[in-house]
Amino acid sequence: MLSITWSVVIVHAENLEDHKMEGGITNEQPISIGETIYSAAWAKNYGTEMLLDMVVYKYVGLENNTIKIERRDKLGTGILDEENPPQITTLSLPLNGKKQALLKIDKRYNVLPSKGELVITIVDDFNRIKVEELKS
Repeated sequence: MLSITWSVVIVHAENLEDHKMEGGITNEQPISIGETIYSAAWAKNYGTEMLLDMVVYKYVGLENNTIKIERRDKLGTGILDEENPPQITTLSLPLNGKKQALLKIDKRYNVLPSKGELVITIVDDFNRIKVEELKS
């Protein structure tokens, strides 16, 4: 089971299979600014140690006709592993005429049956978004 909060991913390792990535697109939509749109994680137990590999994509806003997404990557022995802080990257995705943008999920974190391409659509005046998998 994978639980998401505002700024922390909590992985229940006992529910993750070794080397099997769990996660996907956030179910509750539309998604507001500050909320997670996609997450994935896996855990591998090494005796008393556990290695976590995870990513969280978070919607941070709309600016100059681009959607801003924050990507947090974490690889380490746990969520609170201070020696390995998450790497944070801000992505700027240009909108097309239909108020849509395309987000490509890194192959390593793709748990979708497709190529891992997400269509993000602005759905209202509050800049909330809908996220769907791009079907080929």
